[in-house]
Amino acid sequence: MDKWVRCLVLVFLVLAPSTPLEVTGAVEAGGGLEAESAWGYAEADAIWDPVNVYEAGQSRQLARALAGTTRQGERIAEAIESGRIQVHVLSESDFDKSYAVVDGSSYALAFSYGRDIFLRANSPSTLSDLIHEGTHALDFTTGFWRGRRILELRAYVYEHQFQKATEGEVQFQNLLEVVQFVSKY
Repeated sequence: MDKWVRCLVLVFLVLAPSTPLEVTGAVEAGGGLEAESAWGYAEADAIWDPVNVYEAGQSRQLARALAGTTRQGERIAEAIESGRIQVHVLSESDFDKSYAVVDGSSYALAFSYGRDIFLRANSPSTLSDLIHEGTHALDFTTGFWRGRRILELRAYVYEHQFQKATEGEVQFQNLLEVVQFVSKY
């Protein structure tokens, strides 16, 4: 089968609507998955209480910036506006400390932890980062779980779609490059 056909079939399967799965069988009252078995962050939960350092209006401002861009941008904006997803904009040092607790390293452009999205205050790609991490946060809140590669593929495809729609800097030239990049995970 041609590489492009395989790529398109895979993308269709990843992005097609599906019934959320419960990974652990124990869904918290808030609608998210149990962190320990679904996401492996039990140790971080015990020692890390993220501090929200953004101004109240900043989250809504980011949501408004996503509105009207792509369907995924609309979904993320609605989730931010409704409070299902929380956005935290951190200084460089606070971001690095927080990420080191969750991932064990100190570098990322952005990350999500459950329904919380953490962005670097000085990121050159804030909205693109928000689409990627917002996809992970939405997946968490709906209980969507298909394995790490599928979750990353979904996030990168939606981010790529956003970059193309907004005529921003594009990380990948086409979906095949997205698939090839994610296959290295």
